[in-house]
Amino acid sequence: MPTALDQTIAEVEPPSETAMDAARSRLAGRSGLGALEALAIQLAGARHVALPPVARKRVVVACADHGAAETPDGAARAAAIAGGGATVNVLARAAGAEVTVVDCGVRDPDSLPPGVVPLAIGRGTADVRREPAMPREAAVEALDTGVALVLSLAGRGLDVLALGQAGAGANAAVEAVVAALRAGCADPVDVLARRGGYDLGVLAGGLLAAAALRIPTVLDGAVVPAAAALAVALAPAARAYVVAGHAGATAADADALAAAALAPLVDLGITAGEGAGAAVALPAVDAAARLLREPPSRRRLPIALD
Repeated sequence: MPTALDQTIAEVEPPSETAMDAARSRLAGRSGLGALEALAIQLAGARHVALPPVARKRVVVACADHGAAETPDGAARAAAIAGGGATVNVLARAAGAEVTVVDCGVRDPDSLPPGVVPLAIGRGTADVRREPAMPREAAVEALDTGVALVLSLAGRGLDVLALGQAGAGANAAVEAVVAALRAGCADPVDVLARRGGYDLGVLAGGLLAAAALRIPTVLDGAVVPAAAALAVALAPAARAYVVAGHAGATAADADALAAAALAPLVDLGITAGEGAGAAVALPAVDAAARLLREPPSRRRLPIALD
């Protein structure tokens, strides 16, 4: 019997060529838009309409601690985001986006405030430098949890999803995941189980659910690219729904974007994580969609008379 993850993957469709052609027509007459033109066309293809809606934006921050962490800080960072004063909160407000912070597996849940969504698969993973991060069953649960989370958020209204991560020790997992994918590992779930983290699984599952729902997803530059690479390995068609919001925060993050054949939209040198790089890219999404809604003027210039 197909699992929820299998069903989600099966529902990821290619982007709409008809909508993309319509978007190209609406942009005809504008020049020099660079990556903004490509983004507008991508949004139309992802949403399967020439005028893609983008008003309802949400940043989801997955929080978990990894076994490589010397000092776990996932709970503290989740609490700061839930309190509304973290960098991602400020940038999300500037972009007109809501923020959802999720406990995927922090080591110290007792300090979490009520505003953190409790979806923990476990309490921190094992150190991937020495042993598998988690059992395969936990990896599947993490992916399914991400799917269910985004389905729930979409039920309340969602046009654009942005993803971030918070929690110590993730860089070791990112490096391990990217190395396995670049080596051609044929089982992305096994890669997640052996080398990933609960947060990476939830993020990858959420991205797949968004793609199945025709919702574009904007990535942060820190940690999240590895989750996107896992998602694209599971469902190659999902790549059309992914926007690399910010350049990779580390060499491994940049390698993850390259593994998924994704080019970053902006590079402001942001390495804070927590979705900050994704949030700062959201105004570009608004701008791209607005270019489609407001085609160039067809008015003729006045003719000067002597």
